[in-house]
Amino acid sequence: MVWSESDLTGRRVVHRAARTRTRNVDGFFDDLAIGSYVVHRQHGVAKFLGYHDARHQRHDARLLDTRVQRRPQLLAHEQIDALTPYSGGDAPALSRMGGAEWQKTRAKARAAAFLVAQELVDLYRQRSVAKGTPSVPTRPGSAKWKNLFAFTLTTDQAQAMEDIKADMELERPWTV
Repeated sequence: MVWSESDLTGRRVVHRAARTRTRNVDGFFDDLAIGSYVVHRQHGVAKFLGYHDARHQRHDARLLDTRVQRRPQLLAHEQIDALTPYSGGDAPALSRMGGAEWQKTRAKARAAAFLVAQELVDLYRQRSVAKGTPSVPTRPGSAKWKNLFAFTLTTDQAQAMEDIKADMELERPWTV
């Protein structure tokens, strides 16, 4: 009989493939101009040089210029989803294909995003325990203003208004 680690310990390790997150690039490839900068998911920033007509090769491709390369790199049309438009400054430094520089840049960006997320979590934790000024409960004259509204509220709208009013009467800071 064969026993696995999960049978003995009750723990199960799930090995999932990493999800690729792609940006919305609708229309990007239609307007892709020669000389524009693009970002390759694995290799970094490159300059688009044009299209390569593959007569004796298997696939048509796009030409990408990267740093310190003697000849442009080919990117098959089937892999075009690995490109996204460059949205940084005007003249970025080109990345070296297969170099560690792009991995370092991605790690720095990931670390910076993590720090921003930590700051937001701290801010919302502080706000959740902070005391605020509650709103004044409904005054008698407010019914007059309510009756001036020309339309009848739906049940969802009326419930939303009651929920907002209840939130405003709590002693916590309001979000802006």
